[in-house]
Amino acid sequence: MTFIKLDPNLMQGLIKNLESYADEAERARSNIHSSSVNNSHPVPEVDDATYLPAIFTVTSADAPTSRMMDTLNSMSINSNTGSSYNTTMGATINALGEVIDGLQERLQVIIDLNTDGISTTSSDGVPGYYLPDGTADTVENVKSYNTEAVATARADADALTQAAADGKADDGRTVDEVLASMATYQDSPAYGATFVNTYGIEKFIELPISVYWHYTKYTGQRAAGYGDYRADTEAIDKANGILAHLLAGATQTEKVPDGFDSWADALYETSTVKGHRGRVSCLNELLSASNAVYDTSTLVNLATKMESQDSSNGGYYDGDPASRTPDQISGWHDAGYGNFYNEGRAFPGGHMDPMYGVMVAMGNNPEAAVEYLTPEGDGSVDGNGVWVPGQTTVDRWAMLTSRDWDPDCGLDSFTSVLGAASSFRNRAPSETDPDVSATADARAAYACGRAMSYFGGEEFTKKDFTDTMKRNLAVVAANSSQDVSTVAEDGALGADATSAGLAATDIASLIYRFGDNQDAMTTLATGLGQYHHNAIQEAMNDPDANENGLRYGYRQAAASSSYLQTLSELRFADDKKKDSEEQKTTVDTSLSVFNAVSAAGLTALTDGAAAPMLAFTTGSTIAKPLISSQVTDALGTSTGDPYTGLRAQSYADGLNYGLFSTDSDKGGQRAIDTARSHSWYHEDENGNPAIDTTALTGDQASDAMTWREHQVTNTDDKGVLNDLDTSITAGKSIGEDSAKSNNGPRRK
Repeated sequence: MTFIKLDPNLMQGLIKNLESYADEAERARSNIHSSSVNNSHPVPEVDDATYLPAIFTVTSADAPTSRMMDTLNSMSINSNTGSSYNTTMGATINALGEVIDGLQERLQVIIDLNTDGISTTSSDGVPGYYLPDGTADTVENVKSYNTEAVATARADADALTQAAADGKADDGRTVDEVLASMATYQDSPAYGATFVNTYGIEKFIELPISVYWHYTKYTGQRAAGYGDYRADTEAIDKANGILAHLLAGATQTEKVPDGFDSWADALYETSTVKGHRGRVSCLNELLSASNAVYDTSTLVNLATKMESQDSSNGGYYDGDPASRTPDQISGWHDAGYGNFYNEGRAFPGGHMDPMYGVMVAMGNNPEAAVEYLTPEGDGSVDGNGVWVPGQTTVDRWAMLTSRDWDPDCGLDSFTSVLGAASSFRNRAPSETDPDVSATADARAAYACGRAMSYFGGEEFTKKDFTDTMKRNLAVVAANSSQDVSTVAEDGALGADATSAGLAATDIASLIYRFGDNQDAMTTLATGLGQYHHNAIQEAMNDPDANENGLRYGYRQAAASSSYLQTLSELRFADDKKKDSEEQKTTVDTSLSVFNAVSAAGLTALTDGAAAPMLAFTTGSTIAKPLISSQVTDALGTSTGDPYTGLRAQSYADGLNYGLFSTDSDKGGQRAIDTARSHSWYHEDENGNPAIDTTALTGDQASDAMTWREHQVTNTDDKGVLNDLDTSITAGKSIGEDSAKSNNGPRRK
């Protein structure tokens, strides 16, 4: 959904100003036309441009209060000839009138929503309205998805109740037909809040159960363990996705269910009340839906409340098998013991871990993730820019790293939060990213350090990592690329990393543990590529830049590339998959992606590649795990040795940054002269080298190597090229040595 802010006071002022302007324009039109009439229309074009039928003539006195412009375009008939013509000034005034009316109608939407108690505001408190992504901001759409959605929601809520009970609603619609209407408005906060309040929060929370059995055919007794149940999982997931998006939109409003102080209170108290704690599985189903973005404060407060449901805090949950609800319909079922607990209905196959759903939901909301893990009001940034956590943060991390997570999926959800929070690393308030907190970078750095030291530490082995954990933790590492690059060069970690207890071997161990997952390695390669792209650009855009900056930048890049390669190969070797096709694909893909992004930055993925683009924040950090196939589809496939490609990129950058000789009297064949005959060489309109380093094929990279070795004979140019080549060779060796050193991974 897209939120459009609209300050009512400022908007009313703008409307009045535009109305005054329109009235003045109408007076001017009328005066010009009168003057033309009084002078017998000496210039016919003026008459045509200012003519208005007599019945619509507006005098100066009544101009401010008259608005008859809606009919002007249709009333453009010349009284003398009967032919149609364009009333130029009239049409322009009419168009302005339409703008005014549109603004007024949008303002009225805000007023009406507030009257209904469904007001929505931005982070800075300015009200507004929502529109589905890709929907035009027309008056019709604004009304449809906001004020008109309220009436639709009431009708749909009543119809769903009726259809679920009788097969059809009073208006003739089935459950499926009502769900289709709900899908149309699923992201409208006004619709969602009205629907939930009309339907009832307790009934709504249990809807996933109703949906499950609506789309499940069974034979035999309708009881756990009896009969043949055949669930249409696709239909169930689709319907629950609609419900999840609807609820997420509802939390963006102030229309809280009756009897509760906030949406967090409503969700928590409804799902955890004794006798109905089976509802936790339903709430988890709704909170964990893909791409459903819940309100930030709702998620933070809900997660804080759910902490009390752990047995260590006097709650019900202790991570045992009773936390799962695989096949029952009437109560909370213990798969291990086979008996029912008197805790109400639960979602079949659902998860009873009270932290699971809200963790996944925060994975879709980075602002909530970083605020929950490192509350802004509980800590401070020291003189070195390092986040110093308060006691609440310390206690929260102690709880998160010691609790009994759901053995099936709990750590999947925890790592989802960590990945989302990491997207605030190296982000600061800017024109393109204005809403980011000034402390977010420091807080995210602390969270990343804690995450990498925990999951890269002694408490875990590679066998503990699910594929989901690997992908999520790769996001953390990708957004911590400066730390990864530093370790790749066997250097000391920064103060922000070590303050969180992070050691070089933790980073190596973490990458080793997800090094067999192609999506995870692609995600990390993308983040590292972006880091080195920025570092090289920053160095070479310095007014005093020279070849040393480029040499050092490419040595660092080669070290990072080699570090990733070696850790991944170690993992495959330890898994008895050395030189396997899986290893080759994973390593080759990640190094190819690294080269492409280091050359072009994230624009290589975000320009014309809608699917991968969704994974990036405004600040160009990674918010979600990347899918390898999407990335390679956007980038194309690279062939040949990756380090040959990296060398070719460095040569091209040397040409682009003007590091080679321009003196034709220095002797030998200059780089700039000999390069012009090659297919990879291009110039801009001013005749300067402008080589697209992202477009180099494997054959072109090999050709560039031959060019360097045999064609360039100018001593100065040859020296620059050889230095670049030597730096990359050195970097490759450094990265491999770092991965295999005492700071290398815990290979378990």
